[in-house]
Amino acid sequence: MPPRFWPASPWMCPTPPPRPSTEARMRSKGFTLFELLVAMVLVGLIFAAFLQVFTGTLNQSTLTSARSDLLKEGQIAVQVIASKLQEACYVYPNGATLRMADSGYSTQNLRGGYDWTVGSDPILAMLLPPDPNSANPDSYRFFAYYPLLRGFYNSNAGTSLQLESDPANDNVWVLMEYRRNLDPSITPGDFANPPGSPAPCATLAQGLTNADLQGGTARILVDYVSPQNDLFSPNDNPADPSDTPTAATLNLRMQRSLQGKNLSVAGGGSGLSVRVFPRNLGVLAP
Repeated sequence: MPPRFWPASPWMCPTPPPRPSTEARMRSKGFTLFELLVAMVLVGLIFAAFLQVFTGTLNQSTLTSARSDLLKEGQIAVQVIASKLQEACYVYPNGATLRMADSGYSTQNLRGGYDWTVGSDPILAMLLPPDPNSANPDSYRFFAYYPLLRGFYNSNAGTSLQLESDPANDNVWVLMEYRRNLDPSITPGDFANPPGSPAPCATLAQGLTNADLQGGTARILVDYVSPQNDLFSPNDNPADPSDTPTAATLNLRMQRSLQGKNLSVAGGGSGLSVRVFPRNLGVLAP
């Protein structure tokens, strides 16, 4: 007997559910493309804000560190000069003219010449007595401190002596120290009256010539010094500036342009302004 087929009943073949839309399928699987884009934008904004804060903090830290370095280096320079002043037996007064070289760059004044006039030019010069513990125990010592433009120094110094290139600060100063051990045969007594009698360093200073002061060495004492008119004041009696100084004042201000900011440190409270009374003034020597 042939098989018989019965018509399908609705309950035997249920109608399949409708297929979800593409958007619905994407929602069931995760974020939509639009939501992903929004999320990426938000993450970018948060990262940019974080980066800005981090960069600002880093820049501020760099500026703070640079300012601290300026202060420390300035304080060291002041201590060096003050120690020499305390030992000095003579400080050159206002109006004294000194010529430490006839050529070269390391002793050239800010006008391009080689004559430095105390009081008119920013220079502090002094004589120190012989140091018995040095390699030249019989030599009186000449010291001078004066500025050069940083850019001028770098453009003239040899490669091994050049400072780090910093065009934004070419117009600030570097403070130089010039030192010269005098001929050991030259003593204050050579210029005394009568010759050979005990005399102070002032007598020696009056007898020295420019040639006696030349042939020394100049080196940088400190970098990033602010150009100023009152760097040195070798006189404690402004009413009579021609008097031989019995004290000297140093007012050092430090300055550096960094990351578009102008950093500066100055003032007595920072240890950059001192008044020094030399101990050996008037001491007689043969």
